[in-house]
Amino acid sequence: MRNGFATSITDMFNQALQSLNLTNEILKTERSKKNDYLYYRILGRTVAKIHYLKTTTRLEVPKNNLPEFKHPLVGENKVDYLFVHNFPQDELHKIISDIVVQSTNTLGPDPIGCCSKYVQCSDAKKCLCEDIEIKLSCYYRKNLEAGKIFYGVNKNI
Repeated sequence: MRNGFATSITDMFNQALQSLNLTNEILKTERSKKNDYLYYRILGRTVAKIHYLKTTTRLEVPKNNLPEFKHPLVGENKVDYLFVHNFPQDELHKIISDIVVQSTNTLGPDPIGCCSKYVQCSDAKKCLCEDIEIKLSCYYRKNLEAGKIFYGVNKNI
């Protein structure tokens, strides 16, 4: 049961990353020393963890690392985690997709204005940076996604 649930969740994370054209290399998993948790980290930030309990296994989403995460079917408790209990696969897949979208949509720990490809990005109307850490930390990417183009042939601001 433990490995099957973890494999299913990991597959969902990988599918969500691929749907955003992001490499699976930014997702890391790590087991706790007691083997009762499996952490999911995107670019070093814990975005979810599987908690293995005696009677159940649950997926937990840390609110402190993803404060903007919201899902109508996810409940809250008094500690700093949102818990996901007994969800059907399609709902669980949607929750994982939401986690990935929101965690990769948040600017990284060291935000930058733009990289050296800002004109090419403007012409393509999307971020072309191949370095995922720079891409996810780029303010200009957020502007491009919002349709605000400051440079190049598509300039509209």
